[in-house]
Amino acid sequence: MKKIIFISLILGLIIQGNAYDKKTLVERFTNCSCGPCATLNNAWYNSTTQNLVNSGFISHIIYNVNWPSANDPMYLLNSTDNMARRTFYGVTWVPWPVINSVYFDYQSLGQTQFVNTVNSGNYEYAPFKIILSQVALGSNYLEVGAKLIRDPNDVTTFNNLKLRVALTEKTVIYPSPPGSNGESVFFSVCRKMLPDANGTSFTIPAPGDSIELSLGYTPTTAFLQSVNLDSIRVVAFLQDDPSKVIYQSTMLEFLPDYVATILPIGTDVIADNMTPVQLSAVIRNEGLAEDMYYLSLDLDGPVGWSGEYTTVNGTFSLNDTDSVQVSSGDSTLIYVTINPNGVDGYGKTNVHFESKNNPGLSGSTLLRNVTTTGIDILVIDAGDRDYETFTTVSLDNVFSGTYGVVSRTALNVMGVDLSNFYAIFWSPGNSVPAFYPEEVTALETYFNAGGNLLIAGQDIGSDIFEANGQSQFAQSFYNTYLHASYVANSSNLFLVNGVAGDPITNGIYFVAGDIYERSYDKIAPFNLEATKILTYGTGTNPAIAGIRASADIYKVVYIGLGLEQIPDEADRDSIVARSIRWFEEGTTGIGDDQPVSYTFQLNQNYPNPFNPETMIQYVLDNAIPQQTKLVVYNSLGQAVRTLVNASQPAGSYQVMWDGRDDYGKQQASGIYYYQLTNGSQKAVQKMIMLR
Repeated sequence: MKKIIFISLILGLIIQGNAYDKKTLVERFTNCSCGPCATLNNAWYNSTTQNLVNSGFISHIIYNVNWPSANDPMYLLNSTDNMARRTFYGVTWVPWPVINSVYFDYQSLGQTQFVNTVNSGNYEYAPFKIILSQVALGSNYLEVGAKLIRDPNDVTTFNNLKLRVALTEKTVIYPSPPGSNGESVFFSVCRKMLPDANGTSFTIPAPGDSIELSLGYTPTTAFLQSVNLDSIRVVAFLQDDPSKVIYQSTMLEFLPDYVATILPIGTDVIADNMTPVQLSAVIRNEGLAEDMYYLSLDLDGPVGWSGEYTTVNGTFSLNDTDSVQVSSGDSTLIYVTINPNGVDGYGKTNVHFESKNNPGLSGSTLLRNVTTTGIDILVIDAGDRDYETFTTVSLDNVFSGTYGVVSRTALNVMGVDLSNFYAIFWSPGNSVPAFYPEEVTALETYFNAGGNLLIAGQDIGSDIFEANGQSQFAQSFYNTYLHASYVANSSNLFLVNGVAGDPITNGIYFVAGDIYERSYDKIAPFNLEATKILTYGTGTNPAIAGIRASADIYKVVYIGLGLEQIPDEADRDSIVARSIRWFEEGTTGIGDDQPVSYTFQLNQNYPNPFNPETMIQYVLDNAIPQQTKLVVYNSLGQAVRTLVNASQPAGSYQVMWDGRDDYGKQQASGIYYYQLTNGSQKAVQKMIMLR
């Protein structure tokens, strides 16, 4: 039996004397195969739509258009509506953004102008105000109420005003598009326009009058199979033809019958190994109907740890399952107790739920605790995404000691004991505020007891020193304990270089990635205890991207961009491994084991193809120094350049080849091979030079 989605729009009158601000309408034509589309999609959405949608100040539609062919995964259905909008605006390429019906040239105007145009449009005069409300949503029926409010004092003359309504899918992800974009994420993708792209004409009400309309749609089988009905966002806008002027727009997120979220509440915990810790999570029923949730928990922790959890139904072993009934709009709490029983370690408790009435609906959250002893490195997840995994992956690659991970909430507890951790790795991602007061207090106490810190993230200095920052209370901490001076914030410096001879960054060279919108800090040493270790570019006096500082009883490595913004895993591994090694200089080290372990490998050069130079990275695993050679050969097997010929110990290394032979003669374009020899171990890679 076909499901029916019915949208009823009631255009009524509310008399108000004030003019209405316009909600900017952003319409974008794009697809998965277009080179710049995916990157621009994320940049535009993160800087405008993501925040403004939540505040109600912007409406957003993506039209999927089939360039270069119908093989593009965005070309799934409703092509008639999307193509009609393409014709309406005269779209001839992608990405083609339209802001309040006006084409925006992304190549010449840039990101800042895009944001400014969106923001300024939000405060233009609008003769109408549209208010959408969800009336009903069942498994076969959808109904929306809408009020169109016209300013009683409006004197605008309209040509052919139409109401256009788009059914959009809130989030569409294509993991493997046919283009070269990697994963493509699109927001508010148009799936159907009601009744079609031409919109609905109606008699324009005079100020003080009203009119009612209703629109309906019977989905096709293809629609039901391709569109997630639990992710519907309705965009309604008033547009005048043929002038194309947008007079108002609005959006409404639809809640289906069965929607739920699970979140941690309270804090992650750092405590001694004899104290049972209390953790908790909450499941919220955000759907329109009552639902039952099946619960299951599992603990990933040291042998000897035990636990239990409590719901409204009682207390259960972690191995037991439970089910809880939750009314619409209500929530239920899960209290978790983890007992280390005297065993040191790091524990992760996964709390998982599944919906009884919507089998596809499930979710989980992670609750973490670390003992104050027996853990070498404490990783602080201070961001709102899983960027700390870039740190933990590198630790897994190069570190043989122990580490544990907690969110920044664990430092909110008064008197939290950090003194036994040899080092703290702080992973903030791009989140603000940079610090909370409790965190600064905890870190100052930790430093005063002789700790070490690796902190890598953008906007730390800007959040502390800029006028609109949220962490200005931390200025003394930034100068005195991080030994850093904040210089400026920048988004246009991408090339990052290590400092020759530096024990942490010698040979490091990368182009910083745009995993999120780049907003790097330019920093400088605050005093003689600090020195630069990374720079932006290689000019005569380049801006500084990172420093290290050695105080009397502690050390700090501070980088003005996140580890996740370093594209190559080998570079991240090198910084992590060398930082640990530098922390250990002049100390007894971390535990009794050699902290850094390596695996012999020769990485692919970067960039490749290249012109005029490229970086080659390799890792040695020999316990004692061995003769190491890195030689470049041409396609005939003739040795062209010996890049390395020295006795080297285990570690991560990088070397640049400038395309010249041993005599300084520039080589021709073509295929070259580079071979690494270390004792009895050998590895070969191929590279291409293009002139």
